[in-house]
Amino acid sequence: MKLARRQVLQMALGVAAIPAISGIGRAQMAASAFAAKLELLEVRPVPWRVEPSLQLVANYEREFGLTLPADYREFLASYGGVFLRARYPFAEPTPFGPIGTIDHFYGFEPPGNKGDVHWATRLIEGAPDMVAIGDDLTAE
Repeated sequence: MKLARRQVLQMALGVAAIPAISGIGRAQMAASAFAAKLELLEVRPVPWRVEPSLQLVANYEREFGLTLPADYREFLASYGGVFLRARYPFAEPTPFGPIGTIDHFYGFEPPGNKGDVHWATRLIEGAPDMVAIGDDLTAE
């Protein structure tokens, strides 16, 4: 299941897994790789989001007993809580057709908000095997 979640993020952003390097170089590489794609997708931060950080991601991982893939961890710490418009092909046939849409990547919001990654992960009851990363606000 982790591979499918990573594939969705990679397909939506067109970013491959970031090589394992250490420290600030890795964070800068992740930020620049994502930043270029996000600019093309006209990403805008959710106005009421809590500014993302590695500490918020660590708290999230601890709460749900999971370790996020490194590339998604960097994305969530830098860009979590954004609106966008991205279309991607499904990896397998679905009853919804061959193309999916993501309008919102979850991030950190005030407790109880429906765009908060904590709220969304509790809703699907899948952690630590599966976590919610975003949704299609337009239900297309």
